Amino acid sequence: MIRSLAGLGLLVSALAPPAAAVEPMGEITANFGGESLRWETLRRESAAGSTATVQLSAAGPITMLNIHAMGDGDIGIQILYFAAMSHDRPPDGITLELTRADGRWSSKDAPRRAEIRFDILDTETGDGRAEGSFSAVLCRISEGEPENCRDIEGRVATDLGIGE
Repeated sequence: MIRSLAGLGLLVSALAPPAAAVEPMGEITANFGGESLRWETLRRESAAGSTATVQLSAAGPITMLNIHAMGDGDIGIQILYFAAMSHDRPPDGITLELTRADGRWSSKDAPRRAEIRFDILDTETGDGRAEGSFSAVLCRISEGEPENCRDIEGRVATDLGIGE
């Protein structure tokens, strides 16, 4: 019986499709309330195609850039432009969200607006590229807890994954 189970396991692993390759596209680093944190943006290649944790979408004059990265918890940066994206002007909207073992944090209802300034915002060359600095106040999202907010400042440097 044990032999047949071992043989079945070997057969199943031999027939299983190859694992998809996951590779870093870039990184986000930040200081969050005095703590240094790091995350990676990722791309997954498989037989079905490529997916990424960075997404750029446009609908008419509205452009959205969503950057999700994993590492010291998960961080998400949602950036909205009501016109063409440009490193020459700030976005019309930005929200940062951080999920860690100590809870979820968001800039959505924070006492000051989140900011991002791009040094590079290239959607025309290769995979595209975004590099810049951000700052925000993130407030912990939980019921029944007094307001708990911390400053976050950091940098993002990632491919946009649009050259596929």
